[in-house]
Amino acid sequence: MAVVLGRALSLAGLEGSADPARLDRFGDRDAIAGYARDAAAWLAQLGILRGVSETAFSPTTNVTRAQATVAVIRMLESLK
Repeated sequence: MAVVLGRALSLAGLEGSADPARLDRFGDRDAIAGYARDAAAWLAQLGILRGVSETAFSPTTNVTRAQATVAVIRMLESLK
């Protein structure tokens, strides 16, 4: 999901660089797939993806419709 949202932001004209340190607070950050790590860090930096708790990103669980909806709304609001 992080990669899809990141690409959507790029297509909308929002470019940025990821700060990998944004993922440091998540104890499960090593479970984030390598191809998604930069996007996850960038979206965490933007406040679009915030994890499931203060210390868990939960990258291997399925995203609920509610979580996806919140992420898309945050993404769209970041474009204002």
